[in-house]
Amino acid sequence: MLAVKTSQPSYCQASVSKDKAAADQYPDLYQEDGAIDWSHVSTGWNTECGPQPSNFTDTEVHYGEEIGRPLRMIRNASGFQNNAFSPFSKSSLLNVVAIDPVSGFPFGERPQAFQSGSRIFSANLFYMPTTTAESVYWVTGKFAICAYFESDTTNSPSLRIYKTVYHPVAEPLEFLQEFKQGDVNAPMTISYEVTSRGYSDDGSIGKARFTMKDLGGCPVWSQSHDARPVMPIFWALTMVLVLSSGVLGYLVFRAYRARKEVSNLQRPEKSEQITELRTYSAQNAGMP
Repeated sequence: MLAVKTSQPSYCQASVSKDKAAADQYPDLYQEDGAIDWSHVSTGWNTECGPQPSNFTDTEVHYGEEIGRPLRMIRNASGFQNNAFSPFSKSSLLNVVAIDPVSGFPFGERPQAFQSGSRIFSANLFYMPTTTAESVYWVTGKFAICAYFESDTTNSPSLRIYKTVYHPVAEPLEFLQEFKQGDVNAPMTISYEVTSRGYSDDGSIGKARFTMKDLGGCPVWSQSHDARPVMPIFWALTMVLVLSSGVLGYLVFRAYRARKEVSNLQRPEKSEQITELRTYSAQNAGMP
């Protein structure tokens, strides 16, 4: 199996404070002094996900039907500040190690494509309290946590609305993400389930289970740098291919020209032979 490994960004080893490093990279989330700005989630809805729903009840009913139980959204920033994902969302760099189907639910073309991609390329996610950046090979995407739902069993909400804000190869999708288990001890791991109609091929409710492992607790997200410079290598290989094709084409052309020249040199001799044969045939036309 071909595996392209993406290393930690170079600034992960930088001797700077976590918050200020993140502030430089993501001003919408972090203020200049390094403090997290919760103003864009103060109503319980993250404005990065688009305009706030006019009626939270409709949103609760919609996603309650998908998850199969009544839901109530948290109508302030507390869900973002303290939740089951919090220990794993402190600007950590996580690597997707598995994407699996969930028993009893469809596992459609979309999650299957994610599964195949994660097995070939290194899929890294930079987690923050209200947003996530994804890096797969040279492709980068952005996701946002839209809202949290109250938990019936603990004080720490584990179910949230998650949305693809930008991705160059995947269609925008809003879906449910539910925390299942995690271990903060090194290497930190986390598992959660995604529930969405977009995860089936027939419009029914599909599910997939994601498992991720910490790559060292990188303090900032931003863009990643590959262990090997992928794009320069790609262009170098392209140039080698172009040059090789040009040389091969030139050699083929030279061989064709040489063959043609030899053919032209042999042609007068063949012409003389044909003339002699016709003369002989004419002279002996009456022979039995």
